[in-house]
Formats: sequence, C-alpha cells, structure tokens
Amino acid sequence: MSTDLVVPGANGAGDGERLIIAADTVEMFLALLRRMVEYSGRTRGQIVSVSGLPRSTVYHFTSEKNTSLPKSREQVRALARACKLDAEQVDQVLEIWDGLAREEYEAGRPPAPVSKALTFTVDDSNSFAFASGKFIVEQRHILRLYRRIVISTAVTALLLVFTIIFAVVALINAQNARERAAASLQQVIPPLDGGGEWAGLPEGGSWYSLTDFRPKSTTSSGTGQIMVRGLSYPTALITRPTSSASASTTYALSRSCVAFSTMVAADDRSLDQTGRNAVSWFGVRTDDRSATAAYRGSGDEPITMSMSVRGVDELTLEADTRFDQALGAWIGARVYCTAPPGQPV
Repeated sequence: MSTDLVVPGANGAGDGERLIIAADTVEMFLALLRRMVEYSGRTRGQIVSVSGLPRSTVYHFTSEKNTSLPKSREQVRALARACKLDAEQVDQVLEIWDGLAREEYEAGRPPAPVSKALTFTVDDSNSFAFASGKFIVEQRHILRLYRRIVISTAVTALLLVFTIIFAVVALINAQNARERAAASLQQVIPPLDGGGEWAGLPEGGSWYSLTDFRPKSTTSSGTGQIMVRGLSYPTALITRPTSSASASTTYALSRSCVAFSTMVAADDRSLDQTGRNAVSWFGVRTDDRSATAAYRGSGDEPITMSMSVRGVDELTLEADTRFDQALGAWIGARVYCTAPPGQPV
C-alpha cells in the first residue's frame, strides 16, 4: 500500500529534499515515522513536547528495534502533526495506518491492544461497513463487558443458592432444637424407686404443671421463656436475681399429691460480675424440711430432681442467685396429684 503524496522536507536535515509518504507493510510504516521525525527538523525530545505524547511512546515509535504497529490512531495523528505535516498529509498517514490495522485485524492478529477494531456505520438501508462512523464498537471492550456480566450473574446465583441453603439449615436446626427441648421435657419424670415405672401412683390421679397454678406465696419468681444450651423452653418457673435473699415459691399440695419432678438449669445469658458463667443453687423443701438441692451454672446441662411428696402439705422451691446474679429456672416442674394443687392461673 502506498500513497504518492510527496512533501518537501521541513527546516532541518531534510531541507531541499523530498519525503514520499508511502508504506505497504508495518515495517515500512515504522520507517516512515522515523523519516517524518528526521525531516521535521525536530529532535525526539521536541516531538514529545509538541505532541503531548509520553516520552516512552515517541521513542518506541521511532526506535529501529520496534516491530509493532502503533496501538492508537490518535497517537499517530499527534506524532504526524508534531512532525509539521499539514491536515492533508496527516490524513494520508492515518489512511495508511487504517489499512495496515485493518489487515492485521482481518489476519487474526490485531495490535495489542486493538485500537482500530471492527467499526460499522448504519445508514438508511441498515447496511454495515468498515468505516469511521458514528457508532464504533470495540470488540475487546464488548468481550470484557460480556465476561463481567457472566461473572456477576454467576456470583449472584451462587449467593442466592447459599442463602437458600443457610435458610434451610437454620429451619432444620430450629426444628431439631424444638424436638430436643420436647424430648428433654419428657425425661423430667424418672422412676422414683429405681425401676422402670413410678411405684405406687394412685389411679385417678394426673400430672399437673405447677406453672398452670397460682402459688401460695412467691418472692422474686415468675414464669417465662428460658434458654439453656441453645434450647428454648417457652414456659418455665424463673427465679429473678435478688441482693437480699433467695427466691422461693410455695405451692399448697394439701396432702393430695404423691410425686414431684422437675429439671433445673441456669439461663445461658447468666453471667457473674466478672463476665464468667454464673451459678445458681436450687433447693426443694417439703413443709419445713429440706428434701434435695443442686447447683447449676450457665452452660451446664439441665438436671432432673424428683422425689416423693406423699402426705406433704406445702412444697417450696428455692433458688439462690444473689452472689452471681444468675437467672435460674425450674423447667417442667409438675406434681402427680388426685386433686389440682391450687387455683388455676
């Protein structure tokens, strides 16, 4: 490819000589760039100042070691103008660059990166052609955008899948926790006499949950939800911390009950003043006699306390948490009676 435009040399080494702007190959075009600088009468440093191009770019374009086509059409234009070519001459240089860039693209080895990529214009007949048009599509930019869209879609889909999996696992864990809590409540009533069943329970009696009945008296106690080792018990007799005395709740059994059973535990949220796990003391009195006692700290498994209450008039449940400010609870507290142990709540 060549252009038969001939220009006289500019002020400098080329005065009185003529420069032919012609190139059929990349090598010839690079040689043309070097001749343009030589005939401009300017040094490469001056070309840098006039063109505004980076120093490395100008020196690379004009280096005899360079074998690659310039990557930017605008950089070629700036270099040509800095070499004192007029507008027509600049267009001729750019026309040569366009042809070489198109040949490299069609040959499957575009310059790195491609600057003169696939271009098209849209006219009234919707025809497409290679040209400098209103709409310019950079193939590499389109591919990058496509990859970004694909990656973004894939990441979004993965996040959605993980969110669904986590939600399902959370539901399963919650259901398992409810089942474990229910199973532990079923274990509140163990045998009294070491056998497989309670001994001597009279017929016609029933198990009554103490939280369903009004106590005869109570201090710093109430009913509510308790959390023990991650398991939630929705209804438990809770002892509130107090700085003056242990919390107690007394029920009037009126000698109509024969067995008592409960689990005792400290709430997971119970901490002492130093931030360590707090400890609660639990005790059971029948009438005025101490019957049994146990210690539980936050994080401990609930333990079962069971005993006979035959002939007992009053059953008192005590808990002392004043030293550690723990939140203790009687879980599933119940009695086996032939008559209800008091007035329903």
